[in-house]
Amino acid sequence: MSETITLGFTNPDYENIHVLNRLGGTGDVFAAHKKGMDIDVVIKRTQVQYHDRIKQENESIILKSLKHQYLPRIYDVLYGQDGCIYTVMDYIKGENLEQYVLKNGPVTQKECYRWACQLCEAVQYLHQETSEKPAIIHCDIKPGNIMITRSGDICLIDFNTSLIFRRDKKAVAVTDGYAAPEQYSPVQSTPNAAMPPQREGIEDATVPMDATMPMETALQNEATVLMDEQWKPLQPTEKMPGGQESSLRGVDAEGEYGAISMATDIYAIGATLYFAVTGHAPEKSLDKVTPLEQYKPKISRSMQTIITRAMQKQQEKRFQQAAEMLRALKNIDKMDRNYKDYQVRKRVIALALAVCFSASAYSCYYGVTRMRSERENLYLLDLAQAEQAEKTADYGTAQTLLQGAIQRQPGRADAYLQLAVLMYRTGDYQGAVDQLESAVSSGNLKENDMDAVTREKLHFIKGNCYIELQDYDKAVRELQLAVQQQGAEPESYRSLAIALANAGKLEDAKKTLEILRENGASSGDCDLVAAEIMSLQKQYSEALDLYQKVFDEVDDIQLLSHAYLSAANAALNIDDFVYAEEILKQSCKALPEGQSVLEREMLADISLQQAVTDKEHSEKYYKQAEQRLNELVESGYATISTKLNLATTLQALDKYSEANKILQELSEQYPEDYRFDMQRAYLLIDWQNAKSAEKRNYYEAGACYDSAVEKYRQAQANGTEDMQMAILNNLIDQLRTGGWLK
Repeated sequence: MSETITLGFTNPDYENIHVLNRLGGTGDVFAAHKKGMDIDVVIKRTQVQYHDRIKQENESIILKSLKHQYLPRIYDVLYGQDGCIYTVMDYIKGENLEQYVLKNGPVTQKECYRWACQLCEAVQYLHQETSEKPAIIHCDIKPGNIMITRSGDICLIDFNTSLIFRRDKKAVAVTDGYAAPEQYSPVQSTPNAAMPPQREGIEDATVPMDATMPMETALQNEATVLMDEQWKPLQPTEKMPGGQESSLRGVDAEGEYGAISMATDIYAIGATLYFAVTGHAPEKSLDKVTPLEQYKPKISRSMQTIITRAMQKQQEKRFQQAAEMLRALKNIDKMDRNYKDYQVRKRVIALALAVCFSASAYSCYYGVTRMRSERENLYLLDLAQAEQAEKTADYGTAQTLLQGAIQRQPGRADAYLQLAVLMYRTGDYQGAVDQLESAVSSGNLKENDMDAVTREKLHFIKGNCYIELQDYDKAVRELQLAVQQQGAEPESYRSLAIALANAGKLEDAKKTLEILRENGASSGDCDLVAAEIMSLQKQYSEALDLYQKVFDEVDDIQLLSHAYLSAANAALNIDDFVYAEEILKQSCKALPEGQSVLEREMLADISLQQAVTDKEHSEKYYKQAEQRLNELVESGYATISTKLNLATTLQALDKYSEANKILQELSEQYPEDYRFDMQRAYLLIDWQNAKSAEKRNYYEAGACYDSAVEKYRQAQANGTEDMQMAILNNLIDQLRTGGWLK
C-alpha cells in the first residue's frame, strides 16, 4: 500500500495524498485527489535550499494559464510552510518515453513522426508570445519528461515553477545528452544568492544558490524560462550584497555557442527523437555525438536529416523555431519521394559507370577525370530538363530533377535557386524560404562564396516569397539586401517598393519607385508599383486603370498573377463584383492552370458572396460557385477551404448526401479539427429538417456535435472562439428540449 503523507501546506481540497516517486535532491512527486474538481492530480514538491525566497505569483498565474492538448493542466502553485513549492498538475496515466523505449525498443517511423509533430506543436505553443503569456522556453525537454498517454499521444511535463526567471533567462541545470551546447557555461561558485535589482510594484526575487554554482555540482533541476519584458536583467557579472560578484549563466552571458533561445528547445527535441529511434541517449552536446546513421535506425533518410539538423551544435544551423521544424515534418513524404527518385537514378548511373570502369586499370585513371566531367554534365542536364518540365507544367518532374541535382552537387547554388523559383511559382512560398534557409544553415550554401548576382537572386526570391506570405517586414529586409548587391536589377527595386508600400512605408516606396524610373525600369514594373501605392491609398479607380496597363506590359507569370489578384481586390473594395469577375476570368485565360489556383478560388468566393447578398438570385450564384469549386477539386489543386466551401454550397443546394461525403472525408483526413464535425452537425440537422416529422432522426447529428465539442475544447484552450459553435449549441439544446435528442 502506498505511503500516506502530510505535505507542507494545508488545503482541504486535496485528499488521498501518497508518494508516487522519490527524486531525492530534486524533490518528490505525489498523487492526490482534488475534491473540488473530482480529478486525480500529481503534486510535485521542489525543495528550496534557503528560507528567504519570495513567492513568485506572476509565474504561477502564467503557468496556470497554459492550455494545450499536449501539455498538462497546472491547477495550483502552492507555497509550503516547509519552504518548498508544490506544483499541482494533471495526473497523466501512462509511461514516459524513456520507459517506453526501454521496454519496447526503438520506435517506428510512424511513432516517431506522430510524437515529433505533437512535441513541436506543444513547444510552438510555449514559444509563442500572446496577450495571456510571454514566450516560454522549457529548457529540459527529454524522454523522462514526455509521457505517452493511453491514447498514444505525448504530454510534455515538468514545469518547475521554483526555477522560473524572466529576462535574465538563466537555465539553472542541464541533462547531459539533451541539453544544447549553449546551456553549458563556466560559472563561479558563491556562498550567497545573487539578488536582482528591485522594480516598483514587484516583490524582491531571489536567484537560487545553485544558479551561481558550477554546472558539474548544480542540482539537476528543471529550468523553465519565461521571456518576460518587464523584468530587468542581471548583468553577466553583478555586484552582490557584501561586495561579492556573481557570474550568472544565461542569455546575456553568451559563449561560443551563443545565448539560450528557442533553438535551445529544438536541440532537445532532436536529442529526444534521437533516443526514441535508436534506444541510445546521445552524448553530451559539448562532446562528439555519435552520428545517428551509425545506429541504423528504422526511419527514413528524411527523418534522419530532420533530427540531425535539430541537433546541430551551432544554433544558426538548427531549425530556429518549432513551427519551422513542424513544417519540415509535414513535408517529409515529399522529401522521401524526392530522395527515393534520386536514389533510383543514382543507382542507374552507378551501374553504367561500373561497366565503364571494369575494362582496365587505365580506364580507372581515365574514369576519374571522366566522372568529374560526367557529374558536371549530369548536373547541368538535370537543370535543363527541370526547366523544360516546368515549361510544360510538369512540376513534379521538375522538382525531382532539381532535388537530384542538389544531391549531386550540394555546394552549388544554381539548383537551390531554381528549385526555390519553382516552389514560388507553384505557390509554395514558405517551402521555398525553408529550403533556402536550410541550405544556408547546413553550410551547403555560403553567401561569402557567391557572386553578387547569385546573392541578389537569393534575397530576391526570399523577399518575394515573404510578400506573398504577407510578411512585409521580412520582405523589406530581404529585398534591401538584394538591392545592396553591385549591379542590382530593376526587379529587385520593384519588389522592394511593393514590400515597402504594403509595410506602410509609403514615402520610402515612392522614393524607391523614383529610383526605378531613373534606372530605366520597364513601364510594367513602374506601373505595378504605382498601382500598389494607389490601391493602398484607397485610390481604387486610378489603381485599376494602371493595373489594366500592367496586364499588357508584364510577361512574368507570377508577377502577372500578383497584379490580377491585386486588381480584383481593388474592384471588390468599391463593391464592383462584375469588374472583379472580369479581371479574374481574364487571369484564368492568361495564366497556366497550375498558376491560377488563387484566381479560381477568388472567383468561387465572389459567387458565394453574391449568393448571400442577392437572395433573389442566390440559387444561380450557388450553382456557379459549385461549378467553380468542383473544377478546382477535379484539377487536384483544392485546399481544405475549397472543400469546406464546396460542402457549404452543396448544402445550400439541398445536395446533402454529396456534402456529407466531403465532410466525412475531411474528418477522416484531419481527425483533430473540430470544424468538419461541426459543419456535419449543421448539415445533418438541416437534412433531417427537410424530412417529414415521422422520418426525422437526429442521432447522427448529435454524435457529430459531441465529437465537435470534444475537439473544440482544445481549440478554445489555444485561443479559438467560434460563434458557429455557440449557435450549434443552441440548436442542439432546442432539439433536446423538443425531445428529438436525449
